[in-house]
Amino acid sequence: MTTKAWTEIGLGNEIRDDLPGALKILVPYRALGRIFNSDWHVCAVLHESFHAYQGMVAPDRLAEAERSMSAADRSSRDDEAFSNDWQMELDLLADALLATSEVQTAAQTRRFLAQRQNRRAASGLSPDLVDFERQREWEEGLAKYIELAAWRLAATTPDYRPVTALDADPDFKHFKAFDKRWSQEVAHLRRQARAGDNRFYYSGMAQAFLLDRLRPDWKANALSDVVFLEDLLRQSLPPAD
Repeated sequence: MTTKAWTEIGLGNEIRDDLPGALKILVPYRALGRIFNSDWHVCAVLHESFHAYQGMVAPDRLAEAERSMSAADRSSRDDEAFSNDWQMELDLLADALLATSEVQTAAQTRRFLAQRQNRRAASGLSPDLVDFERQREWEEGLAKYIELAAWRLAATTPDYRPVTALDADPDFKHFKAFDKRWSQEVAHLRRQARAGDNRFYYSGMAQAFLLDRLRPDWKANALSDVVFLEDLLRQSLPPAD
């Protein structure tokens, strides 16, 4: 993770490069970069710091997650039917996150897990690709979860106070906009079906937040055991009627 000033420039240029030619001239990169304020930057640093923590606590697991990227044959992953099945999966995850009771959360989570199993079976997903999905969710999904969970904790802890130096930063909003950010992230979750590997940041993050509701002690096993987020979710569900 770079400094905030360089992050603004880099991300601004990335966004501008994706715009049609005429708009590239009209939209300044600094305006685009400022979409990401200091609250976002602090949490993004925590995201990357968590990867370092994964490497300290579970170095073998992190190495295996990295190896899965090169071991998997990903050439047939993104056909239309496969993307449509992913869309159903992500919508079910978003619906589970928005559920207002534990019963509803569990029901939507059960549907998500069933859809995941159906998608993999329908596409004939190889063991390497299944492992790739689960590993990426463990590696990047957990880091995305840390990014947002820290933001939520700062926003909802009454006696939280940031370091004094941040008071001089006009771009720091004291994490007060978490609710808006959360709504945006759930909306982004629904748009990841055709987003390539980026979808795993969101699908893994969503599963971690669901585990907060369904199995609050899940973090004790998240790094130490060879168990994946979907396994923990499956274990957290009450027996089906």
